[in-house]
Amino acid sequence: MVDLSNIVGASSSGTTLTTGSVKSNHIADDAINADHILDSAKTDICFLKDTKILLKDSEYKNIQDLSENDILKSSNIQGLDNNNVDIEYLLNWYTKDFKNESSNTIVKELYKHSTEQYYIINNELKLTPEHLLFVKKNDIYEWYSAKNIKIGYELLNSENKFIKVENIEEVNKRADVYNIKIEGTMNYYADNYLVHGSSKCDECSINNE
Repeated sequence: MVDLSNIVGASSSGTTLTTGSVKSNHIADDAINADHILDSAKTDICFLKDTKILLKDSEYKNIQDLSENDILKSSNIQGLDNNNVDIEYLLNWYTKDFKNESSNTIVKELYKHSTEQYYIINNELKLTPEHLLFVKKNDIYEWYSAKNIKIGYELLNSENKFIKVENIEEVNKRADVYNIKIEGTMNYYADNYLVHGSSKCDECSINNE
């Protein structure tokens, strides 16, 4: 077991946009589109080969090259249980007052799978439909699955800036995809966007191939 005491929570002050925070069920909120609920029947929550994963030292590794105990940069979000991987919890959580601070998380295992469909966001991030990204929409901050991201939404990057989604492409083609099991804060940066570490790909361990 790796000692996380010197890693998780070793943070620097993040950007404060407003004050206070909100945690509540927003599925019925008119300001929130309820169609962003994740399809729990899906198992393909992964990224395509060569997705750049941000390490704690600000270097990048392709996702397929990650190793056990690699330390990734992550983000502790105020008001969120940052260790929680429960999909229902994540999709019912939101805040109107975003605060965060930099943190780290540890790679425990690499998984490989295949998919018949994926999305390309802003011509760079390639991921399967169910993977969660951190989104700003109408001054509300929450987790959305990739399939429900819309042009105009904003995604958080590692410089703590929100970047507008300018284009989305849906690709219906078989491809190998990868995901990682992490320990600590359950998010990290893929192609410089904050994504969640929840995964249903555990049966696809690359080590079993």
